[in-house]
Amino acid sequence: MKNSYFKELTLNLQHEGFTVGPEENGLLPVELDGQRLCCAVENGGVRYRAEDVSDDSRGAALDRTAAIVEATRKYMLQMESAPILTASGLEGD
Repeated sequence: MKNSYFKELTLNLQHEGFTVGPEENGLLPVELDGQRLCCAVENGGVRYRAEDVSDDSRGAALDRTAAIVEATRKYMLQMESAPILTASGLEGD
């Protein structure tokens, strides 16, 4: 699931204006305005250094990132455990 989760998370974060680097050792680096903000973790959390979120605007960006990370993890888990849908009366592919 990690690969599909990180791919989906990357799209969601980029859509919100963040820059996302390639996964490194189970962490997905997230930047804002060319500066490191945090790293997303596969379990739906974030890791960050205090100096990377030292002002209010970067703290708010971290909060926004954490919310995106958590929401993405939640719906990816739901999709993974959802039953396969079937429909009757359809023909072809």
